[in-house]
Amino acid sequence: MLLDAKRVKLLRYNDPVLGPRKLPNFENVTDGKSVIDDRDTFTVDTDKHIVMLQRDTDSELTAVGSQLVYIISS
Repeated sequence: MLLDAKRVKLLRYNDPVLGPRKLPNFENVTDGKSVIDDRDTFTVDTDKHIVMLQRDTDSELTAVGSQLVYIISS
């Protein structure tokens, strides 16, 4: 059984340091997270060991942190 990639939603923590350390809100699993759009771009700095995200809508780089979240819709 193959999974349709359009059903997967990738999210990042708004606070990349504390976000993954907080207890999740089970009534709203997206609370404290932002959706990563298909047009957004990841930038990896191997010297500094960090991953940054550049939104399609602006040129500012945002730290992603060490964890992402994904949701598969039915």
